[in-house]
Amino acid sequence: MTHSDFSRPASISAGLAGIALVATAGVFVVNEWGAVTGLDGLTAALVLAVTLLLALRSQAKEMIFLALTLALTGLALVSLQDAPAKILHALQTAGFIAAIFTALATLRAVAESSPAIRRSGQYLAAQPPGRRYAALTLGGHAFTLFLNYGSIVLLGSMAVTRDDPEPDARIRALRTKRMLLAVQRGFVSAIIWSPLSLSVAITLTLLPGARWVDIIFPCLVSSFLLFICGWAMDARARPPVKPQARQPRAPTGAWRALAPLGLLLLILGGLLSGLHSLTGIRTIGLVVGVVPCVAAVWLSIIARDWRNGLTFGGRAQAYVTQDLPALSKEILILMSAGYIGSIGAPIIEPLLASAGLDPAEMPAWSVLLLLIWLLPLAGQFGMNPILSFSLIAPLLPSAETIGLSSSNIAAAALAGFALSGASSPFTATNLLTGTLGNVSAFEVGVRWNGTYTLLAGSLISIWIGICAFLL
Repeated sequence: MTHSDFSRPASISAGLAGIALVATAGVFVVNEWGAVTGLDGLTAALVLAVTLLLALRSQAKEMIFLALTLALTGLALVSLQDAPAKILHALQTAGFIAAIFTALATLRAVAESSPAIRRSGQYLAAQPPGRRYAALTLGGHAFTLFLNYGSIVLLGSMAVTRDDPEPDARIRALRTKRMLLAVQRGFVSAIIWSPLSLSVAITLTLLPGARWVDIIFPCLVSSFLLFICGWAMDARARPPVKPQARQPRAPTGAWRALAPLGLLLLILGGLLSGLHSLTGIRTIGLVVGVVPCVAAVWLSIIARDWRNGLTFGGRAQAYVTQDLPALSKEILILMSAGYIGSIGAPIIEPLLASAGLDPAEMPAWSVLLLLIWLLPLAGQFGMNPILSFSLIAPLLPSAETIGLSSSNIAAAALAGFALSGASSPFTATNLLTGTLGNVSAFEVGVRWNGTYTLLAGSLISIWIGICAFLL
Protein backbone atom coordinates (compact mmCIF):
# COMPACT_ATOMS: atom_id res chain seq x y z
CA MET A 1 0.00 0.00 0.00
CA THR A 2 1.45 3.36 -1.05
CA HIS A 3 0.36 6.94 -0.73
CA SER A 4 -1.01 6.85 -4.26
CA ASP A 5 -3.39 4.05 -3.39
CA PHE A 6 -5.74 6.45 -1.62
CA SER A 7 -6.68 10.06 -1.78
CA ARG A 8 -5.17 12.37 0.82
CA PRO A 9 -8.28 12.41 3.10
CA ALA A 10 -8.41 8.60 3.05
CA SER A 11 -4.70 8.41 3.92
CA ILE A 12 -5.18 10.81 6.83
CA SER A 13 -8.17 8.80 8.09
CA ALA A 14 -6.14 5.59 7.78
CA GLY A 15 -3.35 7.01 9.92
CA LEU A 16 -5.78 8.32 12.51
CA ALA A 17 -7.55 4.95 12.60
CA GLY A 18 -4.24 3.19 13.24
CA ILE A 19 -3.37 5.60 16.03
CA ALA A 20 -6.82 5.15 17.60
CA LEU A 21 -6.44 1.36 17.50
CA VAL A 22 -3.04 1.51 19.19
CA ALA A 23 -4.51 3.87 21.81
CA THR A 24 -7.37 1.42 22.41
CA ALA A 25 -4.89 -1.37 23.05
CA GLY A 26 -2.89 0.89 25.37
CA VAL A 27 -5.95 1.84 27.41
CA PHE A 28 -6.91 -1.84 27.68
CA VAL A 29 -3.45 -2.71 29.03
CA VAL A 30 -3.51 0.14 31.56
CA ASN A 31 -6.96 -0.96 32.74
CA GLU A 32 -6.02 -4.67 32.94
CA TRP A 33 -2.75 -4.04 34.73
CA GLY A 34 -4.51 -1.85 37.28
CA ALA A 35 -2.46 1.27 36.68
CA VAL A 36 -5.53 3.49 36.27
CA THR A 37 -9.23 2.80 36.79
CA GLY A 38 -12.38 4.37 35.39
CA LEU A 39 -11.33 4.24 31.74
CA ASP A 40 -14.62 2.87 30.40
CA GLY A 41 -15.65 6.21 28.93
CA LEU A 42 -12.30 6.66 27.18
CA THR A 43 -12.50 3.15 25.72
CA ALA A 44 -16.03 3.84 24.42
CA ALA A 45 -14.89 7.10 22.81
CA LEU A 46 -11.94 5.37 21.13
CA VAL A 47 -14.20 2.59 19.84
CA LEU A 48 -16.54 5.13 18.29
CA ALA A 49 -13.59 6.96 16.73
CA VAL A 50 -12.12 3.75 15.31
CA THR A 51 -15.51 2.72 13.92
CA LEU A 52 -16.07 6.08 12.23
CA LEU A 53 -12.58 6.23 10.72
CA LEU A 54 -12.63 2.64 9.45
CA ALA A 55 -16.16 3.08 8.11
CA LEU A 56 -14.70 5.58 5.62
CA ARG A 57 -12.83 2.64 4.08
CA SER A 58 -15.57 0.02 4.40
CA GLN A 59 -17.62 -1.74 1.75
CA ALA A 60 -21.13 -3.17 1.57
CA LYS A 61 -20.63 -6.14 3.91
CA GLU A 62 -19.12 -4.07 6.69
CA MET A 63 -21.81 -1.41 6.27
CA ILE A 64 -24.48 -4.08 6.80
CA PHE A 65 -22.88 -4.99 10.11
CA LEU A 66 -22.63 -1.33 11.11
CA ALA A 67 -26.28 -0.74 10.18
CA LEU A 68 -27.25 -3.68 12.37
CA THR A 69 -25.31 -2.25 15.32
CA LEU A 70 -27.18 1.05 14.95
CA ALA A 71 -30.54 -0.72 14.71
CA LEU A 72 -29.88 -2.80 17.83
CA THR A 73 -28.65 0.27 19.70
CA GLY A 74 -31.92 2.04 18.91
CA LEU A 75 -33.90 -1.02 19.95
CA ALA A 76 -31.95 -1.21 23.21
CA LEU A 77 -32.68 2.44 23.98
CA VAL A 78 -36.44 1.91 23.69
CA SER A 79 -36.68 -1.56 25.24
CA LEU A 80 -34.09 -1.76 28.04
CA GLN A 81 -34.34 0.17 31.28
CA ASP A 82 -30.58 0.24 31.80
CA ALA A 83 -29.82 0.79 28.11
CA PRO A 84 -26.86 3.20 28.61
CA ALA A 85 -25.06 0.68 30.83
CA LYS A 86 -25.71 -2.15 28.36
CA ILE A 87 -24.49 -0.04 25.44
CA LEU A 88 -21.35 0.93 27.37
CA HIS A 89 -20.69 -2.75 28.14
CA ALA A 90 -21.12 -3.64 24.45
CA LEU A 91 -18.66 -0.88 23.51
CA GLN A 92 -16.20 -2.32 26.04
CA THR A 93 -16.51 -5.70 24.32
CA ALA A 94 -15.83 -4.11 20.92
CA GLY A 95 -12.88 -2.25 22.41
CA PHE A 96 -11.44 -5.42 23.86
CA ILE A 97 -11.64 -7.13 20.45
CA ALA A 98 -9.92 -4.15 18.82
CA ALA A 99 -7.19 -4.23 21.48
CA ILE A 100 -6.41 -7.94 21.17
CA PHE A 101 -6.50 -7.75 17.36
CA THR A 102 -4.12 -4.77 17.36
CA ALA A 103 -1.70 -6.47 19.75
CA LEU A 104 -1.62 -9.75 17.84
CA ALA A 105 -1.21 -7.93 14.53
CA THR A 106 2.14 -6.55 15.74
CA LEU A 107 3.55 -10.07 15.94
CA ARG A 108 2.09 -10.93 12.56
CA ALA A 109 3.60 -7.80 10.95
CA VAL A 110 7.09 -8.58 12.26
CA ALA A 111 6.86 -12.30 11.47
CA GLU A 112 5.92 -11.56 7.88
CA SER A 113 9.06 -9.39 7.64
CA SER A 114 11.32 -12.09 9.08
CA PRO A 115 13.60 -14.05 6.71
CA ALA A 116 13.92 -16.76 9.37
CA ILE A 117 10.14 -17.34 9.37
CA ARG A 118 10.10 -17.56 5.58
CA ARG A 119 12.90 -20.15 5.67
CA SER A 120 10.95 -22.16 8.23
CA GLY A 121 7.89 -22.14 5.97
CA GLN A 122 9.92 -23.19 2.94
CA TYR A 123 11.42 -26.09 4.88
CA LEU A 124 7.98 -27.34 5.96
CA ALA A 125 6.46 -27.04 2.48
CA ALA A 126 9.38 -28.96 0.96
CA GLN A 127 8.90 -32.08 3.08
CA PRO A 128 8.42 -35.36 1.16
CA PRO A 129 4.78 -36.53 0.69
CA GLY A 130 5.00 -39.19 3.39
CA ARG A 131 5.46 -36.70 6.19
CA ARG A 132 4.27 -33.48 4.54
CA TYR A 133 0.79 -33.47 6.08
CA ALA A 134 2.08 -33.86 9.63
CA ALA A 135 4.82 -31.28 9.04
CA LEU A 136 2.44 -28.69 7.58
CA THR A 137 -0.23 -29.30 10.22
CA LEU A 138 2.21 -28.93 13.09
CA GLY A 139 3.93 -26.06 11.31
CA GLY A 140 0.62 -24.33 10.60
CA HIS A 141 -0.26 -24.86 14.25
CA ALA A 142 2.95 -23.15 15.41
CA PHE A 143 2.81 -20.39 12.78
CA THR A 144 -0.77 -19.57 13.81
CA LEU A 145 0.50 -18.49 17.22
CA PHE A 146 2.40 -15.63 15.56
CA LEU A 147 0.72 -15.01 12.22
CA ASN A 148 -2.92 -15.85 12.95
CA TYR A 149 -4.62 -16.01 9.52
CA GLY A 150 -1.27 -15.08 8.01
CA SER A 151 -0.13 -18.66 8.64
CA ILE A 152 -2.61 -19.86 6.01
CA VAL A 153 -1.41 -17.22 3.55
CA LEU A 154 2.30 -17.90 4.14
CA LEU A 155 2.33 -21.72 4.17
CA GLY A 156 -0.59 -22.02 1.74
CA SER A 157 1.18 -19.80 -0.80
CA MET A 158 4.29 -21.95 -0.54
CA ALA A 159 2.16 -25.05 -1.06
CA VAL A 160 0.59 -23.85 -4.30
CA THR A 161 3.77 -22.32 -5.76
CA ARG A 162 6.19 -25.14 -4.97
CA ASP A 163 7.99 -26.95 -7.78
CA ASP A 164 6.25 -30.34 -8.10
CA PRO A 165 7.88 -32.76 -10.61
CA GLU A 166 4.75 -35.00 -10.69
CA PRO A 167 3.58 -35.28 -14.36
CA ASP A 168 0.01 -36.33 -13.48
CA ALA A 169 -2.13 -33.17 -13.12
CA ARG A 170 -4.74 -35.00 -11.04
CA ILE A 171 -2.15 -36.11 -8.48
CA ARG A 172 -0.62 -32.63 -8.39
CA ALA A 173 -4.06 -31.14 -7.66
CA LEU A 174 -4.67 -33.71 -4.93
CA ARG A 175 -1.31 -32.94 -3.32
CA THR A 176 -2.10 -29.23 -3.34
CA LYS A 177 -5.47 -29.88 -1.74
CA ARG A 178 -3.90 -32.05 0.95
CA MET A 179 -1.26 -29.43 1.72
CA LEU A 180 -3.81 -26.63 1.97
CA LEU A 181 -6.00 -28.73 4.26
CA ALA A 182 -2.99 -29.57 6.43
CA VAL A 183 -2.23 -25.86 6.91
CA GLN A 184 -5.86 -24.94 7.56
CA ARG A 185 -6.39 -27.76 10.03
CA GLY A 186 -3.21 -26.76 11.81
CA PHE A 187 -4.78 -23.33 12.19
CA VAL A 188 -8.10 -24.55 13.64
CA SER A 189 -6.33 -26.92 16.04
CA ALA A 190 -4.33 -23.95 17.39
CA ILE A 191 -7.19 -21.51 17.98
CA ILE A 192 -8.84 -24.00 20.32
CA TRP A 193 -6.18 -23.51 23.02
CA SER A 194 -3.68 -20.75 22.18
CA PRO A 195 -3.78 -17.70 24.50
CA LEU A 196 -2.78 -15.69 21.40
CA SER A 197 -6.00 -16.52 19.55
CA LEU A 198 -9.08 -14.32 19.40
CA SER A 199 -11.34 -17.27 20.18
CA VAL A 200 -9.63 -17.99 23.51
CA ALA A 201 -9.48 -14.30 24.41
CA ILE A 202 -13.17 -13.75 23.71
CA THR A 203 -14.26 -16.95 25.44
CA LEU A 204 -12.35 -16.16 28.63
CA THR A 205 -13.71 -12.60 28.60
CA LEU A 206 -17.36 -13.61 28.17
CA LEU A 207 -17.03 -16.41 30.75
CA PRO A 208 -15.48 -14.53 33.70
CA GLY A 209 -15.05 -17.64 35.83
CA ALA A 210 -12.94 -19.42 33.23
CA ARG A 211 -9.14 -19.24 33.37
CA TRP A 212 -6.68 -20.28 30.71
CA VAL A 213 -4.71 -22.48 33.11
CA ASP A 214 -7.90 -24.45 33.76
CA ILE A 215 -8.80 -25.03 30.10
CA ILE A 216 -5.36 -25.80 28.72
CA PHE A 217 -5.50 -29.58 29.34
CA PRO A 218 -8.96 -30.35 27.89
CA CYS A 219 -8.33 -27.98 24.96
CA LEU A 220 -4.95 -29.51 24.12
CA VAL A 221 -6.59 -32.95 23.99
CA SER A 222 -9.31 -31.52 21.72
CA SER A 223 -6.54 -30.06 19.55
CA PHE A 224 -4.89 -33.48 19.39
CA LEU A 225 -8.18 -35.06 18.32
CA LEU A 226 -8.47 -32.52 15.51
CA PHE A 227 -4.95 -33.44 14.39
CA ILE A 228 -5.55 -37.20 14.55
CA CYS A 229 -8.79 -36.97 12.55
CA GLY A 230 -7.12 -34.87 9.87
CA TRP A 231 -4.07 -37.13 9.69
CA ALA A 232 -6.21 -40.28 9.39
CA MET A 233 -8.39 -38.77 6.66
CA ASP A 234 -5.33 -37.57 4.78
CA ALA A 235 -3.80 -41.04 4.93
CA ARG A 236 -6.93 -42.45 3.26
CA ALA A 237 -6.84 -39.75 0.57
CA ARG A 238 -3.16 -40.26 -0.22
CA PRO A 239 -2.71 -41.44 -3.83
CA PRO A 240 -0.86 -44.73 -4.35
CA VAL A 241 2.85 -44.40 -5.06
CA LYS A 242 3.74 -45.48 -8.58
CA PRO A 243 6.68 -47.90 -8.80
CA GLN A 244 8.29 -45.76 -11.49
CA ALA A 245 7.82 -42.51 -9.58
CA ARG A 246 11.07 -40.69 -9.08
CA GLN A 247 12.34 -40.18 -5.56
CA PRO A 248 11.30 -36.85 -4.04
CA ARG A 249 14.04 -34.35 -3.59
CA ALA A 250 15.29 -33.79 -0.07
CA PRO A 251 13.87 -30.67 1.55
CA THR A 252 16.08 -27.62 1.43
CA GLY A 253 17.66 -26.71 4.74
CA ALA A 254 17.47 -28.74 7.92
CA TRP A 255 15.35 -28.98 11.02
CA ARG A 256 17.40 -26.13 12.44
CA ALA A 257 15.32 -23.86 10.18
CA LEU A 258 12.54 -24.29 12.76
CA ALA A 259 14.73 -23.14 15.66
CA PRO A 260 13.62 -19.46 15.56
CA LEU A 261 10.00 -20.59 15.74
CA GLY A 262 10.70 -22.78 18.76
CA LEU A 263 12.68 -20.04 20.47
CA LEU A 264 9.82 -17.56 20.06
CA LEU A 265 7.38 -20.07 21.51
CA LEU A 266 9.60 -20.58 24.54
CA ILE A 267 10.07 -16.84 25.07
CA LEU A 268 6.37 -16.03 24.81
CA GLY A 269 5.30 -19.01 26.91
CA GLY A 270 7.86 -18.23 29.59
CA LEU A 271 6.95 -14.55 29.76
CA LEU A 272 3.21 -15.12 29.91
CA SER A 273 3.34 -17.91 32.48
CA GLY A 274 5.97 -16.18 34.60
CA LEU A 275 4.20 -12.83 34.68
CA HIS A 276 0.88 -14.49 35.42
CA SER A 277 2.41 -16.28 38.41
CA LEU A 278 4.05 -13.12 39.68
CA THR A 279 1.26 -10.61 39.13
CA GLY A 280 -2.00 -12.57 38.90
CA ILE A 281 -3.02 -10.46 35.89
CA ARG A 282 -5.39 -12.20 33.47
CA THR A 283 -3.66 -14.05 30.65
CA ILE A 284 -5.41 -11.94 28.03
CA GLY A 285 -4.29 -8.74 29.75
CA LEU A 286 -0.72 -10.03 29.67
CA VAL A 287 -1.01 -10.98 26.00
CA VAL A 288 -2.05 -7.49 24.92
CA GLY A 289 0.81 -5.97 26.94
CA VAL A 290 3.58 -8.49 26.29
CA VAL A 291 3.12 -9.42 22.62
CA PRO A 292 3.82 -5.91 21.22
CA CYS A 293 6.96 -5.72 23.39
CA VAL A 294 8.22 -9.06 22.05
CA ALA A 295 7.38 -7.91 18.51
CA ALA A 296 9.34 -4.67 19.06
CA VAL A 297 12.44 -6.53 20.28
CA TRP A 298 12.16 -8.97 17.37
CA LEU A 299 11.84 -6.10 14.87
CA SER A 300 14.91 -4.37 16.33
CA ILE A 301 16.92 -7.58 15.78
CA ILE A 302 15.71 -7.89 12.18
CA ALA A 303 16.41 -4.21 11.47
CA ARG A 304 20.05 -4.53 12.58
CA ASP A 305 20.76 -6.52 9.40
CA TRP A 306 20.84 -3.97 6.58
CA ARG A 307 20.23 -6.74 4.04
CA ASN A 308 16.63 -7.01 5.25
CA GLY A 309 15.93 -3.48 4.03
CA LEU A 310 14.05 -2.52 7.21
CA THR A 311 14.36 0.25 9.75
CA PHE A 312 12.66 0.05 13.11
CA GLY A 313 10.96 3.43 12.84
CA GLY A 314 9.87 2.93 9.25
CA ARG A 315 8.38 -0.50 9.87
CA ALA A 316 6.61 0.65 13.05
CA GLN A 317 5.14 3.64 11.23
CA ALA A 318 3.99 1.43 8.37
CA TYR A 319 2.32 -0.89 10.85
CA VAL A 320 0.25 1.94 12.34
CA THR A 321 -0.56 3.87 9.17
CA GLN A 322 -0.78 1.04 6.62
CA ASP A 323 -0.99 -2.47 8.11
CA LEU A 324 -3.75 -1.80 10.63
CA PRO A 325 -5.94 0.28 8.29
CA ALA A 326 -5.51 -2.42 5.62
CA LEU A 327 -7.22 -4.80 8.06
CA SER A 328 -10.23 -2.49 8.38
CA LYS A 329 -12.63 -5.11 6.98
CA GLU A 330 -11.65 -7.76 9.54
CA ILE A 331 -11.52 -5.28 12.43
CA LEU A 332 -14.92 -3.76 11.70
CA ILE A 333 -16.63 -7.12 11.29
CA LEU A 334 -15.10 -8.53 14.49
CA MET A 335 -15.85 -5.41 16.53
CA SER A 336 -19.41 -5.30 15.16
CA ALA A 337 -19.92 -8.99 15.91
CA GLY A 338 -18.82 -8.50 19.51
CA TYR A 339 -21.02 -5.43 19.93
CA ILE A 340 -24.07 -7.06 18.31
CA GLY A 341 -23.74 -10.12 20.51
CA SER A 342 -23.31 -8.10 23.70
CA ILE A 343 -26.22 -5.72 23.03
CA GLY A 344 -28.42 -8.39 21.45
CA ALA A 345 -28.32 -10.82 24.39
CA PRO A 346 -30.19 -8.58 26.89
CA ILE A 347 -32.78 -7.84 24.19
CA ILE A 348 -33.33 -11.54 23.52
CA GLU A 349 -33.40 -12.59 27.19
CA PRO A 350 -36.90 -11.20 28.05
CA LEU A 351 -38.24 -12.66 24.79
CA LEU A 352 -37.07 -16.10 25.88
CA ALA A 353 -38.64 -15.61 29.30
CA SER A 354 -41.97 -14.58 27.78
CA ALA A 355 -41.87 -17.70 25.62
CA GLY A 356 -41.38 -19.85 28.73
CA LEU A 357 -37.81 -20.79 27.86
CA ASP A 358 -35.43 -20.83 30.82
CA PRO A 359 -31.79 -21.70 29.96
CA ALA A 360 -31.23 -22.58 33.63
CA GLU A 361 -33.50 -25.60 33.17
CA MET A 362 -31.34 -27.06 30.42
CA PRO A 363 -29.50 -30.26 31.39
CA ALA A 364 -25.74 -29.88 31.60
CA TRP A 365 -24.98 -32.20 28.69
CA SER A 366 -27.26 -30.21 26.39
CA VAL A 367 -25.44 -26.96 27.23
CA LEU A 368 -22.12 -28.51 26.23
CA LEU A 369 -23.49 -29.98 22.99
CA LEU A 370 -25.19 -26.68 22.18
CA LEU A 371 -21.88 -24.83 22.38
CA ILE A 372 -19.96 -27.44 20.40
CA TRP A 373 -22.43 -27.70 17.52
CA LEU A 374 -24.41 -24.46 17.38
CA LEU A 375 -21.44 -22.30 16.39
CA PRO A 376 -20.52 -24.38 13.29
CA LEU A 377 -24.21 -24.77 12.43
CA ALA A 378 -24.82 -21.02 12.62
CA GLY A 379 -21.68 -20.56 10.55
CA GLN A 380 -23.36 -22.31 7.64
CA PHE A 381 -25.82 -19.40 7.51
CA GLY A 382 -23.22 -16.65 7.64
CA MET A 383 -23.02 -16.01 11.39
CA ASN A 384 -19.54 -15.20 12.64
CA PRO A 385 -18.65 -17.47 15.61
CA ILE A 386 -17.81 -14.37 17.68
CA LEU A 387 -21.31 -13.06 17.03
CA SER A 388 -22.90 -16.41 17.83
CA PHE A 389 -21.01 -16.89 21.08
CA SER A 390 -21.48 -13.26 22.16
CA LEU A 391 -25.22 -13.81 21.83
CA ILE A 392 -25.22 -17.17 23.60
CA ALA A 393 -22.77 -16.58 26.46
CA PRO A 394 -24.85 -14.04 28.49
CA LEU A 395 -27.90 -16.30 28.20
CA LEU A 396 -26.18 -19.40 29.56
CA PRO A 397 -27.02 -20.51 33.09
CA SER A 398 -24.21 -20.21 35.61
CA ALA A 399 -21.95 -23.25 35.51
CA GLU A 400 -22.57 -24.09 39.18
CA THR A 401 -26.36 -24.23 38.81
CA ILE A 402 -26.13 -27.05 36.26
CA GLY A 403 -23.27 -28.94 37.89
CA LEU A 404 -20.47 -27.85 35.56
CA SER A 405 -17.35 -25.75 35.89
CA SER A 406 -16.62 -22.64 33.85
CA SER A 407 -13.70 -24.48 32.24
CA ASN A 408 -16.10 -27.17 30.95
CA ILE A 409 -18.24 -24.54 29.26
CA ALA A 410 -15.19 -22.71 27.88
CA ALA A 411 -13.70 -25.91 26.43
CA ALA A 412 -16.98 -26.70 24.69
CA ALA A 413 -17.26 -23.17 23.28
CA LEU A 414 -13.70 -23.28 21.95
CA ALA A 415 -14.43 -26.57 20.23
CA GLY A 416 -17.34 -24.80 18.55
CA PHE A 417 -15.02 -22.01 17.41
CA ALA A 418 -12.60 -24.53 15.87
CA LEU A 419 -15.32 -26.55 14.11
CA SER A 420 -16.85 -23.36 12.75
CA GLY A 421 -13.46 -22.30 11.42
CA ALA A 422 -13.13 -25.61 9.61
CA SER A 423 -16.63 -25.82 8.14
CA SER A 424 -18.26 -22.40 7.69
CA PRO A 425 -18.02 -21.08 4.11
CA PHE A 426 -18.09 -17.55 5.55
CA THR A 427 -15.01 -17.72 7.79
CA ALA A 428 -11.65 -16.26 6.76
CA THR A 429 -10.00 -19.70 7.01
CA ASN A 430 -12.12 -21.18 4.25
CA LEU A 431 -12.15 -18.00 2.17
CA LEU A 432 -8.34 -17.86 2.21
CA THR A 433 -7.91 -21.58 1.59
CA GLY A 434 -10.40 -21.48 -1.27
CA THR A 435 -8.61 -18.53 -2.86
CA LEU A 436 -5.27 -20.32 -2.69
CA GLY A 437 -6.75 -23.56 -4.03
CA ASN A 438 -8.76 -21.78 -6.74
CA VAL A 439 -12.04 -23.20 -5.41
CA SER A 440 -15.00 -21.72 -3.57
CA ALA A 441 -15.13 -21.36 0.21
CA PHE A 442 -18.19 -23.63 0.13
CA GLU A 443 -16.10 -26.32 -1.56
CA VAL A 444 -13.49 -26.09 1.20
CA GLY A 445 -15.79 -25.79 4.21
CA VAL A 446 -18.54 -28.22 3.28
CA ARG A 447 -17.08 -30.68 0.80
CA TRP A 448 -13.45 -30.83 1.83
CA ASN A 449 -14.06 -30.45 5.57
CA GLY A 450 -17.63 -31.69 6.06
CA THR A 451 -16.76 -35.26 7.09
CA TYR A 452 -13.75 -34.01 9.03
CA THR A 453 -15.96 -31.63 11.03
CA LEU A 454 -18.52 -34.32 11.85
CA LEU A 455 -15.89 -36.88 12.84
CA ALA A 456 -13.71 -34.52 14.90
CA GLY A 457 -16.78 -32.87 16.46
CA SER A 458 -18.16 -36.26 17.55
CA LEU A 459 -14.88 -37.28 19.18
CA ILE A 460 -14.49 -33.91 20.89
CA SER A 461 -18.11 -34.10 22.14
CA ILE A 462 -17.30 -37.40 23.81
CA TRP A 463 -14.07 -36.00 25.26
CA ILE A 464 -15.75 -32.86 26.65
CA GLY A 465 -18.40 -35.08 28.21
CA ILE A 466 -15.71 -37.21 29.86
CA CYS A 467 -14.03 -34.07 31.24
CA ALA A 468 -17.31 -32.71 32.58
CA PHE A 469 -18.86 -35.82 34.11
CA LEU A 470 -16.09 -38.34 34.77
CA LEU A 471 -12.79 -36.55 35.44
